[in-house]
Amino acid sequence: MADLVSVAEGRRQIVKFHGDFDDDASIVLDETSYFKRLNYDSPLDIKLSNDVLGNSVLFIGYSLTDINIRLLFYRRTEMWGRSALSSARPKSYVFTNRPNPVAQEVLGQWGIEMIVSEDDDPKKALTDFLHELVS
Repeated sequence: MADLVSVAEGRRQIVKFHGDFDDDASIVLDETSYFKRLNYDSPLDIKLSNDVLGNSVLFIGYSLTDINIRLLFYRRTEMWGRSALSSARPKSYVFTNRPNPVAQEVLGQWGIEMIVSEDDDPKKALTDFLHELVS
């Protein structure tokens, strides 16, 4: 949480949404933890909501089973849909090493593009992707 106040404007950020070992109460482990996160009232939730609204966001390790992110993107899609400026909505991305046409279709409706690695090894796929992203 202390990291939120030291964010430098205009710099890329890496945010771990489901908690931090430095703050045990922030770790999302079970259904109760997930449901508490659905309130979207913690500083991290508000930051993520704001980031998704106005920026392109890259999700790594995301699954459609994550109700928090699904609800967040559903709400943002509804909000942009009511706006006269809906075409200005920034595109977001999900990186995976497993093609999933159903996820691709659902995410596409929310303005999220899947980036799928050709590599079957998740560790190598992510490492290669991050190296390519940085260069």
